Amino acid sequence: MATLEKLTRLSEPSIQGAQSVKKIAKDANELVRQSQEEHQSICKIHPKLAFLIADSHVQIKLCQSLEGNLKRHLADLESTVQAKEQQANDLFQEMATILELLKSREVNEIGSHSIKDGKHTLYDHIDQEAVDSLESRVKQYLQQLQDISKTNSEQCTQTLHKINHITIPEAEDISITWEGVQAMGNLIADSQSAIDDISQDLQSVERHCDQLRDTIRDLEVQGGTLSIDDYNVLLHDTDEIPGIVADLEEALSGVRQRADEINVRHLQYSAFFDESKRRFAAVSEISDIFSEYVQTAAGEQSRYVALVAALDTALEDMWGLVTWYRQFHSAYDGLIAEVHRRRQAQRDILAAVDDMRARLDALHMEELQTRAAFVDKDGPYLPSDLCPFIQDPPSRFVIEEVADAGRFASVQSHETRFSTHQVLSEAAKRGLVLGVLSNNKLLNADSASLSNAQQQSLVAKAAALGFSGEAGKVQTVLSDDLQQHIALVGLGDTQAEAAKISTTETEIVRTAVATGVRQLLQARKVDSVTIAPMPHAQAAAEGAQLALYKFDQFKSSKEGEDEAPASINVSWLDSTQKEWDAGQITANAQNFARDLMNTPANFMTPTLFAERVEREFQGLDNVHVRVHGPEWVKEQKMGGLLTVSQGSNEPLRFLEIEYRGSGADTPVDLGLVGKGVTFDTGGYSLKPGRYMDAMKGDMGGGAVVVAAMRALAQLRVPINIVAAVPLCENMINGKAVKVSDVYTSRAGITVEVMNTDAEGRLILADALHYVTDVHKPTALVDVATLTGAMVVALGEHYTGVFTPSPHLWQRIERAAHTADEPAWRMPLHDCWDAMLKSPVADLSNIGNRAEAGACTAAAFLRQFVHGKRTGKGILGDQNNDEESSPKWAHLDIAGPMEAASTSGYHTKGMSGRPTRLLIALAQDLAHKKLN
Repeated sequence: MATLEKLTRLSEPSIQGAQSVKKIAKDANELVRQSQEEHQSICKIHPKLAFLIADSHVQIKLCQSLEGNLKRHLADLESTVQAKEQQANDLFQEMATILELLKSREVNEIGSHSIKDGKHTLYDHIDQEAVDSLESRVKQYLQQLQDISKTNSEQCTQTLHKINHITIPEAEDISITWEGVQAMGNLIADSQSAIDDISQDLQSVERHCDQLRDTIRDLEVQGGTLSIDDYNVLLHDTDEIPGIVADLEEALSGVRQRADEINVRHLQYSAFFDESKRRFAAVSEISDIFSEYVQTAAGEQSRYVALVAALDTALEDMWGLVTWYRQFHSAYDGLIAEVHRRRQAQRDILAAVDDMRARLDALHMEELQTRAAFVDKDGPYLPSDLCPFIQDPPSRFVIEEVADAGRFASVQSHETRFSTHQVLSEAAKRGLVLGVLSNNKLLNADSASLSNAQQQSLVAKAAALGFSGEAGKVQTVLSDDLQQHIALVGLGDTQAEAAKISTTETEIVRTAVATGVRQLLQARKVDSVTIAPMPHAQAAAEGAQLALYKFDQFKSSKEGEDEAPASINVSWLDSTQKEWDAGQITANAQNFARDLMNTPANFMTPTLFAERVEREFQGLDNVHVRVHGPEWVKEQKMGGLLTVSQGSNEPLRFLEIEYRGSGADTPVDLGLVGKGVTFDTGGYSLKPGRYMDAMKGDMGGGAVVVAAMRALAQLRVPINIVAAVPLCENMINGKAVKVSDVYTSRAGITVEVMNTDAEGRLILADALHYVTDVHKPTALVDVATLTGAMVVALGEHYTGVFTPSPHLWQRIERAAHTADEPAWRMPLHDCWDAMLKSPVADLSNIGNRAEAGACTAAAFLRQFVHGKRTGKGILGDQNNDEESSPKWAHLDIAGPMEAASTSGYHTKGMSGRPTRLLIALAQDLAHKKLN
């Protein structure tokens, strides 16, 4: 029992030590928990604090920027007001100056005003009330601008004063503060490590205590007997417990120290956070002040802008009034100068009249003397050769003065009254067109049978009239012998030799001759015109013949119309007669096309068109004309031509012309296809009525093709050509094609008709396929007044050309330059093919979008020349260049089909273009075959 009691006494300090260790561990855990809470609180606060600090920095910069903008705005406002004031003052001064000038300018010297007070000035003609009202309005706007500027300046000053009284606290750098937060985390980690050590020691003490309890329990059971070795072990373990407790208390002290440090850092961070919030609050207050100012100034700003605009308008009105008054003053000066000039002219005229009276008196005396010398009892007073222009000459001439000085009413005798113009116009019925180079150098005047004296006289007259030979200018003068009217046509710097002349200069010659002929016909009423030698005989012939064109066959009376001369004579060397004749043929061909296009549709049905062509080609060598009717077209399965024509009572025709200029056994060099719709209403897709009268010329493509064919046969060009013109009307009846109808073309391609006004491409498609399939030409060109889109794109001057062949385009472009009939290459892409897809047929006759109308029309025609295409809608090369056989081109002439006005050799109405281009193309292909 003694051993048990002793052991119990030994175990009591150990057990008490274990309890002390538990309390230490509990205190340490509580300190660490508090530190962790403080750290977590800081970690939550820190992002907000970082945002507040970053935002405060942004706000500070924004406020600084606003402060600078505010000062600049105030300076700009003051500068604007000052500038407007200066501008207004300058205008006021200018107005005052011009008004004083008007007040000082008397107008009674003209003698055409009613003067009451003996003095009348230009100032009496102005509206002073309007001037005063305008000045008052400008001053009112200026005053309002000054008020706004003053108010704005005061508000700006107050705002800046408020801002300057707000102090923004300085805040510690956020990065330094975050280092403290990271240090707190490290301290907490160290404390947690110490707590872990305390927990381990606590477990060791509890284990010793448990062993003591178990030993004491065993001793109680065994009767209190314990071996000395066991006792020593227990005694050793019990002695270690106080040391462990002491170590734990020391560790707890370190934990408390770190907790205190964490608490200090937490307080510092809280103070930093509070300081940052105060800083942000100060910045926010400044921002609110700025916002308040901006809201207040916004209303004033809109009023300011409106006032500036109103002031600018008023200043512009005042400047306009000042300008008008200046012009009024200048116009008056011009009026005075004109009055003086006219008075001087009147004095000169009266002097001339006096001189003429003296001359006439002298002539009268000579007449009396001559009469006395030649008098015969039964004979005339004067021999007829002494007065060739006057029948029954009067006994005395009297010049009558008229109100308009410088003109004479007539020359009269006791029984005879006639005008000098009448005498001259009756005497001079011949006209001459003479070329003039720069500086009034006459061209080939010797060949025109003009003497050196006559040439010098013409040059002097031209110079006196201000004419210098400038290209495009024309001056008409009367020859010295009063026998002919001479039209001097300016050629500028055109080469005098035909071998050196350019295509641009040929157009100058063509236009000059045409303008000269028109002037002689219209202004001088000549009955014959002679064309003096020009640098380019063919161009001159074309200009003369084209200028003579008139379409008046349906006019019952031609009174007042310009009569064409009885003859056009050429007075140059025989070596150029061939070129002149060629020009006559090409011009007559274009005039033939004009006739076909200008003829009303009831006189130019498909049947009448074909009959006219047959007559025109009679007697021409190597030409075969075939006219096919509806049955033949059905045999050929030309579904497009049949579909379009079924709405008209006029039967269709298919015109085929074959010219074999290079031999019957050689291939066809060129195929021509022309659209031949003799009248186009648009079908059920009806055209607007305003421009439908021009649709009598919708067969313009066919007209220029047959006209070109006639000229080529007359010129005997060595080339084989086949032309095809499908002829029909596009009308409306019970059988007319309807929108969404489907037909099968000659090529076997089915087509859905989505627009009945896109009919031209339907008949062209069958004709193109026929010529390609039957005649197999090397090159194939179709010509059609096809799309309004082409008119929008190129206007009336250029022909649009679609071709995949660069070689054929080069030839067409060269022909266009030669004939001076401009052409422009248009794009031909695969993407247009994709737009022609139909949900019910192989093709639609129009694109599926309202765009690229001319391009999709060309793409449609291409399907019937080179075979069916499947467009993928992907853009390839610039023009999808390819040299397929035949080399094909489509000419859309919807623009140049009609001339809007008369000028040069162009006559208002149907133009007949591009007949000369097709002729030039065939001549070029005859000269050099197309590869």
